[in-house]
Amino acid sequence: MLLPITHTILNVNDEVGLYSLVYDYLKSLPEEELTEIKTFLDSFYLSTAAAIRAANEAQGSILTESVRKYEKRRDNGFVTFRDISQAITNSIDSDKAAKALVITHIIKANGWSLYNWGNKKQTATMKTLISDLSKPEPQAAISSLNILDYYTDMVNSHSDYLNEEDKRNREKIEAEKFNYTTVYKEMESSAKNLFDAINIFGQATGKEIYQTISTAINTIAEPYLATAKARKTRDKNRSQEAEMPLSDN
Repeated sequence: MLLPITHTILNVNDEVGLYSLVYDYLKSLPEEELTEIKTFLDSFYLSTAAAIRAANEAQGSILTESVRKYEKRRDNGFVTFRDISQAITNSIDSDKAAKALVITHIIKANGWSLYNWGNKKQTATMKTLISDLSKPEPQAAISSLNILDYYTDMVNSHSDYLNEEDKRNREKIEAEKFNYTTVYKEMESSAKNLFDAINIFGQATGKEIYQTISTAINTIAEPYLATAKARKTRDKNRSQEAEMPLSDN
């Protein structure tokens, strides 16, 4: 039989960690053997998946892999254009070397290693760099040296990054509007309903699988409850120590 889970001592991280493991375990079981509790399972799956997403967003995972990919592309675009321009300054053709120096002088004035800077500073500097390079003299040099494709790649990779960052920021705003408390409470409520159903149908049907499920969930819950109880005891002791009067000695 499933032991009652004392939600009052579990914090949000405890609950999300516990129920995500229960979620994975239940998903591994054959659905055809759990027809009696299907409605409760579906509700638990839905609310737990939403709570996991909410927890991830709250921890900053809104900075997606996609944003990091575009950030890396922008860095590569800048470094490639910079290094090609620098290489041409060593050309035995003095005219080509002089034109390349026009470009590298502008890059150095803005920041030779700007790809190592923080995102906000890098973004602002890239805007200035592209503006400076768009003027007639550097544009003529870029065209004459046949490195327009590399310049275009750098500009486009910066633009793509800005678009992805804007998308990320819009998603973050929407996430902040989301009522996370409601999501967690729905997960907690659906878990309680599911566990009650497991106990009820376990007794009513006598199916061995319900006893197996109960044992498994109790095992999953045990370390979370033990940690929560220990934390509650520590907090209580600290509170009592703080209230103790100071000795006159």
